[in-house]
Amino acid sequence: MLAYFKDAINTAHPGGVGISGITLGAAVALDADTYPKFSKYFYSTLLTAHSTGKCMIIHMKESTSEYLQADRIWLLENLKVPNSLYEL
Repeated sequence: MLAYFKDAINTAHPGGVGISGITLGAAVALDADTYPKFSKYFYSTLLTAHSTGKCMIIHMKESTSEYLQADRIWLLENLKVPNSLYEL
């Protein structure tokens, strides 16, 4: 499963924390076959965030197939997605 970012990340940044092999920064990957239950929760959290305009945090500490690999996700109840970084 791939979840695409609004803006691609700089693929050099993960190397600063010891994650190598990232060449595709437009999305985060999740192996739905290996983690079927978490994948369902992950997908429903993505849909909830998107449909309500809420912010979320995706934690990524490894890579898979040249993407960062998601391993945790949080939906932030009290924050809305800003239109730009200048609204933060």
